[in-house]
Amino acid sequence: MRRVTFLGWLVILPLLAATTWGEVSLVEQRLSADALIWANCCWQQTEVIGLTDSRFDFYRRAAFIGLTGHISSVASMRVYFDLASISAYDLYIDFHWPSGFGLRVGQFIPPLGFEAWAKLCELKLIEYSLISHHWKPWGSRDIGLMTSYERNLFEVAGALVNGNGRNNEYDENKWKDMCGCFVFKPSASSGLKFACRGYYGRYYKEDVQFWNLAGEVLLDRESLQALAEVQHAVWGVPVRNSFHVQAAYELFGILEPVARFEIEFQSEDKHEFGVTVGLNFLAFGDRLKTMLDYNYWRRNSTMSENRVSQQKILIQLQVGI
Repeated sequence: MRRVTFLGWLVILPLLAATTWGEVSLVEQRLSADALIWANCCWQQTEVIGLTDSRFDFYRRAAFIGLTGHISSVASMRVYFDLASISAYDLYIDFHWPSGFGLRVGQFIPPLGFEAWAKLCELKLIEYSLISHHWKPWGSRDIGLMTSYERNLFEVAGALVNGNGRNNEYDENKWKDMCGCFVFKPSASSGLKFACRGYYGRYYKEDVQFWNLAGEVLLDRESLQALAEVQHAVWGVPVRNSFHVQAAYELFGILEPVARFEIEFQSEDKHEFGVTVGLNFLAFGDRLKTMLDYNYWRRNSTMSENRVSQQKILIQLQVGI
C-alpha cells in the first residue's frame, strides 16, 4: 500500500504545478494526464415514523487520475481510476474519424444523457439527481462497445454492453443490454440541445427486465447552464416516472448559485421529491472551487412506515488539473 501511495504522489505532484485546466502533456504529446480530488463533509438529519436521527461526517469521495494515450490522429486510449482504491472507472480504446464516426471499446459511460456524460469537474451540484438511479442497472459505467456519429446539427450514439456495471470480468446472464441517444443541436451559438434516449436490458441471473425512455433539454451558455429531463423507467414490475430541472448561473466570475427540483412517482400511493439549493465559489474556475449545497428530500406515502424525510448540508472542496 505504501508503494501504491508513493507512486500516486509521483503522478499527482507534477500535475499540481500546472497553471491551466485540462490534460497535461507528459510524453511528447503522446501521453497526457489529468487529476481530480474531492474532499467532503455532510450534516444529515433523517426522520422515519416520527423518529429523528442526525449525524455529521467527513468523507473522501474520490481521488481520480486519468491517463490518455494519443496513438494516432484518429485513435486514442483512456484509463481513469480512483487512486485511493485502485478502482478503474474508464478503461477504453477510442477511435474518432474525420468523417464524424466514432468507436469506443472497453469500460465507459454509455449514452445515458447530459448529466451522465458531464465531466466530473464540471458538475454543478455535489449529488446526482434522482433520475440517475434509473439510468441503467449497476451504476453509470459498463463494459462493451459504443458507436457514434456527429455532425453540426445532430449527434447519435448507440452501445451494446454487459449490463452489470464496471469492473466485472463477465456478464451475469446471456443477455446484452442496448442503449442509444439522439441529440439535436439547432444552433451552435445558442448552446441549446434536445435529446431523446432509451435503454433496454436484463439484470440478475433471473433475467429481470429493465428499460427506460427519456427526453432532455440542455441550455449551456457562457454564464448560464439549465437542464430539464423526464424519464419513464421499468424495473421488472416497479415503474418509476421521474422529472428534474436544474440551473446554474455564474456571477462576477467567482460565484455560481445553483438549484434543482426533482420528483419521482413510484406508485399511485408513493412518490419522492427533492429540492436542492447551493452556491459554488470558483476560486480558479473548476480547477479550485468550493461547493455548498442544502438538500431536502421527502418520500410521501399513504402508509406511515414508508414516509421518510431527510435534509442535508453538504460541503465539497474540489481541486483538479
